[in-house]
Amino acid sequence: MNKQIPALMLMVFLLGFFPVSGWSNPAELKEAVDLNDQVGQLVRDRRYQQALPLAQKALQIRYKDLGPEHPETAASLTTLGLLYQEMGNPTDALPLLERALQIRNKVLGPSHPATAASLNNLGELYLLLGDSDKALPLLERSLRTRERVLGPEHPDIASSLNNLAAFYQDKSDYDKALPLYERALKIREKALSPNNPETAVSLNNLAELYRLMGKYDKSLIFHEKSLQINEKLLGPFHPGTALSLNNLATLFDDMGFYSKAQPLYERALQIRQKALGLEHLTTAQSFNNLGVLYYHLKEYDKALPLYERALAIREKAAGPEHPDTAATLTNLASLYKDMAKPDKALELYQRALQIREKTLGPEHAETLAGINNLAAFYVDTGELVKALPLYERLIKGKEKAPGPDHPDTANSLLKLSQVYQGLGEYDKAVSHTSRALKIREKALGVEHSDTIASTNGLAALYAGMGAYEKSLPLY
Repeated sequence: MNKQIPALMLMVFLLGFFPVSGWSNPAELKEAVDLNDQVGQLVRDRRYQQALPLAQKALQIRYKDLGPEHPETAASLTTLGLLYQEMGNPTDALPLLERALQIRNKVLGPSHPATAASLNNLGELYLLLGDSDKALPLLERSLRTRERVLGPEHPDIASSLNNLAAFYQDKSDYDKALPLYERALKIREKALSPNNPETAVSLNNLAELYRLMGKYDKSLIFHEKSLQINEKLLGPFHPGTALSLNNLATLFDDMGFYSKAQPLYERALQIRQKALGLEHLTTAQSFNNLGVLYYHLKEYDKALPLYERALAIREKAAGPEHPDTAATLTNLASLYKDMAKPDKALELYQRALQIREKTLGPEHAETLAGINNLAAFYVDTGELVKALPLYERLIKGKEKAPGPDHPDTANSLLKLSQVYQGLGEYDKAVSHTSRALKIREKALGVEHSDTIASTNGLAALYAGMGAYEKSLPLY
């Protein structure tokens, strides 16, 4: 039986102990080529476990016969790294893709297409690992190199554009992400055809962005088109089809159409379990999302084991401090809170926030969401003094992004106002409610339901203070 060598151990083995022969053995090198061909076919068949020892052997051969800095060695490092990534082991992929980039940059030069590919691969991996700040310069450099060497409409440009857009999406900078996704789609439709799996990926990316922007009608159009392409070209049991099913289900979930979302989530999970295995990060996503659906349906007994399964996979495959791990911890915390288990909920909310602060930074949108979750928990448990500094920190973060005049900032101001009311500090409550009202009037208009709600809230606040001369004109 072939034993699989973890990536870091393999690197130490190659760099420290494996002798370089100094001459090429044609028979062995041909074997490496044949092994790579077999790996490619096994990956296309999603038989990752069978592909892994073959990819490791091909790397060992090339390292021994060609040396540690040969472009073909870099190619094998890349193949193995991307295989680990597909298997849901991004931390194992990292040292391999980093080494491949070092080799290509040194031997082929910074402007070579293979170097640009390594930049893109590594940038994409850093996004997956939740380290977007490391991803950005790699993705930007990859795009610049590819545009200069390959031209503005090459399919590889679309790959760089998609990953760069994903960076901005991760930062909640949707206005910067949108034109990048749109350009990538146009390139793929022209260079590859409108009915290509890569075109379906671009359609899916645009659909997800529109969902996050709250433009559900546009999102639905793109999701359905992406699913149609994937089912036709990849088949009904392919992970690409599962991705389209999962994302369409998430859209229906966000829209409150739970009966439409459930069979799509379940079908996506079945495909992923069969095609990718029970321990894959993508399978964990399906467990998590189906758990979210049952949570929305208040079927907590069904949601709990799904969340626990997702958490176990993510902690093992991505690590205990990955943002995806934090997301499942947050979901579990919310579930425990609604199940009247506040001690468990608090522990998980705090752990999730610590992970996000460490991996994403104190002002990332997900970190701010974690702050909001913890503050809301303290409000629900009547610990207003603990909630106060969290909401104040939340507002400072939202003033930077999405901005001081954004409706999300107004929402946080109103939550802080409610805390001040509960603490009897009515002047501060009036100040924050008034500011929230001005933001909503400017951003949403005076006749928007949220603006009207803020107006009525300010009127009620004045009335509660006995300031009827200020309250009555607002009604």
